[in-house]
Amino acid sequence: MKHAWRFALAATLLTAGCSADDSWISYQQELAQPGKWAPPAEIVALADGYDIRNVQAGPWVGPSGCGGSLLEGSRILRDWIMANWPQVKSIGGYSCRAIAGTNTMSVHATGRALDIMLPIDSSQPTEGSADNDLADPLANWLLEHAEEIGIQVIIWDRAIWSSGRSPGQRFYNYTGVHPHHDHIHMELNPEAASLGTPWFKGPMGPPDLGPCGDPIGPEGGVIDDSDPCFTAFGPAQYWRVVDGAGVDGSLRWTNAFKADRPSNWARWQLELAEAGRYRLEYNSVAAYAVFDSAHYRIRHAGVEEDVYVDLTAGGPGWQTLGEFDFAAGADQWVTVYDNSPVDVADEQHIIADAIRLAVPGVEPEPVEPTDPGTTEPPVDPGTLEPLPPKTPINDQDNEPTLDDHDHEPPMVVDGRGGCSTTDASPALLPFVLLLAVGLLDRRRR
Repeated sequence: MKHAWRFALAATLLTAGCSADDSWISYQQELAQPGKWAPPAEIVALADGYDIRNVQAGPWVGPSGCGGSLLEGSRILRDWIMANWPQVKSIGGYSCRAIAGTNTMSVHATGRALDIMLPIDSSQPTEGSADNDLADPLANWLLEHAEEIGIQVIIWDRAIWSSGRSPGQRFYNYTGVHPHHDHIHMELNPEAASLGTPWFKGPMGPPDLGPCGDPIGPEGGVIDDSDPCFTAFGPAQYWRVVDGAGVDGSLRWTNAFKADRPSNWARWQLELAEAGRYRLEYNSVAAYAVFDSAHYRIRHAGVEEDVYVDLTAGGPGWQTLGEFDFAAGADQWVTVYDNSPVDVADEQHIIADAIRLAVPGVEPEPVEPTDPGTTEPPVDPGTLEPLPPKTPINDQDNEPTLDDHDHEPPMVVDGRGGCSTTDASPALLPFVLLLAVGLLDRRRR
């Protein structure tokens, strides 16, 4: 079963353009699926009955008509997605501009549109190589909750859903110039942007994505880096995988660096069969556990706590992070981050191997097939393959954004001037080809 918490905490890197940059893809990379985005039939049927006002931006009147920044609903939803879906690379938002090739204002210029950057499958050609296994769950979740949030348009992987179309015609092929294989374009309506829809008035808790494996029993247990409840996030070029060391004979490591936000991080998702108090431990292997202020965040029983650990202090084997009260069920996890608020020396490694929940006062069963205290090979840290320097991540509200769905001519929908598209037909093919040629040299929407 796939790890449900592939989607929890993320780093913000607002970018411009639709480049096929795949260097940042999560180590646990999945692959593209044949065809376009295909949400579950029950979600499409549910969304077909939504009553969501679809309001486009109107005519382009120049910069005086732009909103100036993201609206509050867009900002809150952007931050919530970044905090709960770690496969997201960055989210672009406000951009004062017209839709390319038209006299219509982009919804980005109103502050109500987001471009959510997502992985592509680097083993496939750029066109049509959307990483569906990592990205479809987010697109499906947005569609499922569109009415509650107030989402009027979603475009992802050559498909579009628009609330401005009649029931039965809202989900259809997207045939714009850019296939939207590396980002989701979504638009809020004015009610959502002003926090007037139910989602913004509720708790806005993390998404319920189902379990990643069997619950941990009352005696505690171990989650290793090979377990489906573990995920390593961030640029693959900064992760190293080591065979022959760590629990079950493998571990991962990356370097710490100075930054406000993480570049690479790892998460162990926890689901417990029963509530209880546990001693939380991580497995240490000295050659790969070097940084003296590793940042862990533990979510337990609805509370999040930060713990900073000197990885060199305890030697090899199981080291304690502390004792915590855990609730029965999921929505609990352990995360380790690579960023530090102060300067970091070179080659300060952070280990991501296994974590263990142990009952206080009870000696845990030995971990099979290898004892973590004896798995450390005779490694000279100076011989480890060095990592390239990491780049601090910027966070700017008004970063230029990608083009959205208006590569095609806008159409009036339900008398409200809604911008949408239709499936290509033979009669429209010459026009579409001419339009595509005219847009090739224009900047992407």
